[in-house]
Amino acid sequence: FLFPLLDCNKCCVFKSGTPVSIGPVEYYKKCLETTCWFEQDFMRSYAVLASHVMHDPTLQVFNVSTPGQELLDTQCKDLRPGVTQVVSVFLQKAHYSVAVLDIEEQVIMIYDGLNYKTDTWKVCALDLLKRFKLVSKDVKDSFEFVKGKKCMRLTLSGGQKWFLKNGEPLVTQRNDYDCGPLACLQ
Repeated sequence: FLFPLLDCNKCCVFKSGTPVSIGPVEYYKKCLETTCWFEQDFMRSYAVLASHVMHDPTLQVFNVSTPGQELLDTQCKDLRPGVTQVVSVFLQKAHYSVAVLDIEEQVIMIYDGLNYKTDTWKVCALDLLKRFKLVSKDVKDSFEFVKGKKCMRLTLSGGQKWFLKNGEPLVTQRNDYDCGPLACLQ
């Protein structure tokens, strides 16, 4: 496998570029007919390349790969001017989902073919908010369920609130191995 850096000032968050995995043809043929899980490098690369093709100035793609770890200042960036949504592939409990963070609405929608409980994704969601300085990198997990709603709320000092909700996935997963391809379809 090769891991070249995609260096695009329109869609890369970090100035050093975004790594993209490129494997041998046999690997991609195996992915077409497998019941094995897609690897995280494959999923990250797919999301990054799909975003690069679109070059939508209102959209930023960023994949949360190590949620819950303490972040350094260099790992947190301001969003480009004009960005209204951030899309991310989340991985928790050996399962992929797609998150769409709407900055204006202050909502993170989770699209998950297995419809895991909302709190499965709260660590990833908080990491995503921190990485784009939408909340302080020192904020601790304080999501709480909203009574009578299928969502969680993160309330910050000063009254700022973010909501984490499960969206309706385009496709329902019917086995234990298709979450990667289904996340790609989202």
